[in-house]
Amino acid sequence: MTITPAASDPLARWTSGARSPLLDRQRTFAAALGRAESIPERLTPEQTARRQAEQLVAITFVQPILRETREANATPPPFGPSQAERQLGPIFDAQIADRLVRASNFPIVDRIASDLMRRLGGAALSRDGTEAAREARSVSFPPPSPPEVSLRGESP
Repeated sequence: MTITPAASDPLARWTSGARSPLLDRQRTFAAALGRAESIPERLTPEQTARRQAEQLVAITFVQPILRETREANATPPPFGPSQAERQLGPIFDAQIADRLVRASNFPIVDRIASDLMRRLGGAALSRDGTEAAREARSVSFPPPSPPEVSLRGESP
């Protein structure tokens, strides 16, 4: 008797086809608990690069905005956040940031994913399947000019 990968992985029937909202929530919860490895997911190198780029953008750009918004809430105690809300706020921020970045079409995610794939030696990645690295190379910016400084203390 041979065991196929689908038979050895109880979640294989959900990971092979369409995305399951329940499975996505389970993966998010497992990641929040630090046990993301307990639910295996088979991804291609392109999907892995995209996922890593999404996580980078979520952690670097979106989570700080959500944290600042949550911490700016100075509502008095009956209507303000409870102790539990204050403790679980960062986990909620991480989940919302992850969902927001996955659902949105941020060009920076495409660029980071294509850079990761290029560094790994693979093809560049973009949402529509075209080669984003070629487009990125065609854009050039002039070098910044040094500021003009007057020795007399006058502005130029």
